[in-house]
Amino acid sequence: MVTQTASHRSGRRRSLRPEEARLCEQLSHWMLKDMVARLSALSPAPDLLCDEGQSNFELCCDALARLGLLTWENTYWRVLRQPEDLPNLPDTVCRADLDALLDGFACHAEYVDVLAPLGTNVVSSDPALRRVCEAMSACGYMEKHEDKKFSRREVWCWAPRFLPWLICHGGAALMDIEPVSDETLEAAVADMGESFRDNLSSNHFSDQPSFIRFCLCRRRDGVWLTDKELSNTQDRDLPSEDWDLPLAAALYRRFHDKAG
Repeated sequence: MVTQTASHRSGRRRSLRPEEARLCEQLSHWMLKDMVARLSALSPAPDLLCDEGQSNFELCCDALARLGLLTWENTYWRVLRQPEDLPNLPDTVCRADLDALLDGFACHAEYVDVLAPLGTNVVSSDPALRRVCEAMSACGYMEKHEDKKFSRREVWCWAPRFLPWLICHGGAALMDIEPVSDETLEAAVADMGESFRDNLSSNHFSDQPSFIRFCLCRRRDGVWLTDKELSNTQDRDLPSEDWDLPLAAALYRRFHDKAG
């Protein structure tokens, strides 16, 4: 089983640390180039992108728009920066913007040959994607190893710190996470509102990606948010490295693992 290590808790709106800012730059650069390459052919002009209503494209384009690289116009995304240039991101970029970018990246990975299937090792000859992997490693989301067969080739493995995004997009399983103790689980269940508990245990949230988003978006600093508090919480559905995965693993076993 995977044991999730504790991470530094900070607000979603905080400024990026230097290594996070570099990841945001490198990932947005690669992603914008990939979106333009894939989507511009379906649009009436080269600076317009049609996301086709496909979730991976929607998430990526929305994340890029948060960074000022795209903007929504009627039925298309307009490209605001040349995709060949490394973006000069505004000072207002915050941790939530990076979380959204990582969410798009994890969702889109299944459509990128060297990243699919999500959760497996990554080997790439693309310099831009390699820079993304380097930046991911600096943030603790990937680990670099040497290929045993080809000593000069680098292999990138997903690190436990990236588990929230992996689980949300099917690249890892909640059942592989070491759960909290029974005592901690019972206390968390007792603190739930009845309506929330009923929804969490319903078939609608029996798949792990839906379950973890619905469950942990309502959890902050060890307490469950009320409906009013939740409605006032920005970016509440975005995966976060602060998510309490051991608690979610225990709750999923309680409500949906019939064999457990």
